[in-house]
Amino acid sequence: MSTAVIDPADRGLARGRGHGSPNPAVLHDPSKTPASPSLIVDSSVTTDRPDRKDTTVTTITTETPVTTEQALRGHLGPLSIGDHLAATAEEGGRFATAVAAGPLDVPIEACPGWTMRELVQHVGLVHLWAAANIAYPSEQWLSVNGMSDLAPYWPAHTTGWPEDAGLVDWYRSTLENLIGVIESTPENHRCLTFLPAPSPLLMWARRQACEIAVHRHDAEAARGYTTGFDPSFAADMLDELLHGFAPHMRVPEATTSLVIQVVAEDVGDEHLLTMGPPKVRTERAAGPHDLMISGSAADVAVFLWNRRGGPSLRIQGDHEALDRWREACRIEWL
Repeated sequence: MSTAVIDPADRGLARGRGHGSPNPAVLHDPSKTPASPSLIVDSSVTTDRPDRKDTTVTTITTETPVTTEQALRGHLGPLSIGDHLAATAEEGGRFATAVAAGPLDVPIEACPGWTMRELVQHVGLVHLWAAANIAYPSEQWLSVNGMSDLAPYWPAHTTGWPEDAGLVDWYRSTLENLIGVIESTPENHRCLTFLPAPSPLLMWARRQACEIAVHRHDAEAARGYTTGFDPSFAADMLDELLHGFAPHMRVPEATTSLVIQVVAEDVGDEHLLTMGPPKVRTERAAGPHDLMISGSAADVAVFLWNRRGGPSLRIQGDHEALDRWREACRIEWL
């Protein structure tokens, strides 16, 4: 048995499939399933620039697509849509502050090959993609390969990449657009989802709050500081990862099970991850394990999102279990 410490890794996007309808009056029929066999993690976006033709992708496949009805049967933590909107606004503001604090050519450690400029472009397009999936629901995922794919939905935000001096203002406009869409949408609104949640709108609010929080951390780290996370919000980030994303991950090469115990000490949450074969299985429980990852909810969440862990992080046990987690969450750079 040995203790392993993971270096920071990439963060990924998942490729959207199909094409959405620009008709806001069309609501998704929950009895139907999306056309894609893939679980959408985030929009796949490129930057419409010759020097940025690559996109960062992680695809989590499932045997069957996740329908709205399946998501409605899922679990979500105690935070409300309003809580997630408040977190999105706060995290987005911190993100913009970090971006504006220095040059845009600074590299992003967690996203090899990206600078602050690409990070801002990515997050802004993800906000627009999420808002379009809410406001213009369809039976198929909106596929985004660049800014032009979002022009039918948000023409004011997609006229072309702004000059560096205007990039922060552009990002703020995408953030305000997202928040406005969620605030103006009824809670019982039906649209496609890809993670368990009591309602589609709550899933989107939660996902975008967690999305910008992780990338706010990336932007601040690139500036040489981090401002941390509220423990309850960090616990929710961890819960989304472990009980939303992780059950769709696979460990195809595993022939035996290895178990990771995850403990968020400051909030008292415990999670068990059984790493294959062939899938990752998760429980909100404590039990026998091969590896323990413990610390504050924030430090554990950031670490399991493949960033550097904070000072409270402790990792004890069989490093092979940790390798399996990294393999299940591997990032593909196309």
